[in-house]
Amino acid sequence: MCPINGGYTTWSSWGTCSVTCASGTWTRSRSCTNPAPQYNGADCTSLGAATETSTCDSGIMCPINGGYTAWSAWGTCSVTCASGTWTRSRSCTNPAPQHKGADCTSLGAATEATACNTGIMCPINGGYTSWSSWGTCSVTCASGIWTRSRSCSNPAPQHKGADCTSLGAATETSSCNTGIMCPSEYARMLILMLIVDKS
Repeated sequence: MCPINGGYTTWSSWGTCSVTCASGTWTRSRSCTNPAPQYNGADCTSLGAATETSTCDSGIMCPINGGYTAWSAWGTCSVTCASGTWTRSRSCTNPAPQHKGADCTSLGAATEATACNTGIMCPINGGYTSWSSWGTCSVTCASGIWTRSRSCSNPAPQHKGADCTSLGAATETSSCNTGIMCPSEYARMLILMLIVDKS
């Protein structure tokens, strides 16, 4: 029998694109069966490849998931005395999410806080105690004054805090009446009564 060299079939249709977004490849093929080689006939190698690939474009932009930038430097402490917090941040722009890609939520928070201590004691402004009871009247007869007081110790000013000057006086006075006539007044009243009787 005479050798029959192999021959290719026509190309198949292009297959599906290798990707669902952006650019990929697709493939078509043919088989060495038109005719198939027989009786030591040559195969189709000399006729070219049995498969062929080409670029395909899905026409769809691939989703790009967001990624965080590096952390910023720590900011200044939130207070100027005692303890507070400082904060650093990062942004979801490395890359920014595009084409319905995921944001950075699953990658953690965009801000972070930690405690900071200034090493400086905060000023404590002074405050008055409540008023004391009124003291004894300054005289034992007729009218005088009595006094009450309060102290700047509730709390006492500390660490360069203001004293109580702006809150008013630390002492307060008021008039008091003993209800008792002084001896000199009593004597004068008796003299007046005698003069009236004699007249």
